[in-house]
Amino acid sequence: MDLIAYISIVLFLVALAVNSLAVYFQKKNLIYDKYFSDGHKAHCTILGIVWTPFLFSVVWLGFSGPSLSKYPLIGWPIFLVATVLFCLSYRQIGIDGVTNKDIFTNERKELGGVYRYVPGPMYLSYTLLFFGWGVISGVTGFYLLSIVSVLGLQIIEAKIESLPNNK
Repeated sequence: MDLIAYISIVLFLVALAVNSLAVYFQKKNLIYDKYFSDGHKAHCTILGIVWTPFLFSVVWLGFSGPSLSKYPLIGWPIFLVATVLFCLSYRQIGIDGVTNKDIFTNERKELGGVYRYVPGPMYLSYTLLFFGWGVISGVTGFYLLSIVSVLGLQIIEAKIESLPNNK
């Protein structure tokens, strides 16, 4: 496995930890409200700082391996399903949902569409994107990112986001 795969995994773990802790402390202690006049903007800035290097490392990881695996045709349907799931999820929650605006406004959006049938479809789409790209490219790092995604996003982050707000 290449060095960039390890870098991507570490950056993903850092981004997940910062994101999860930031959401948790805002929900429980209103930490952004204590120190910033606009907590949501501060949260978005922090998210941008930790997620941007990870996203660049994922792009780099995609270019680091062989151009295609032995079975790329199996990966494309997975990647397509992930992309459709992401688009349907984003259509429901929008940018405010992606950036956790609800923890600052205490307003919960009633979700329909894909959220009625699939628990955590946005996070599932990330996992499937990583896995599908791993099958397409043959880069082992993407398989590991999909495992970290299941644990970090679908289990830990989703649980933290479901906690009640302290407002």
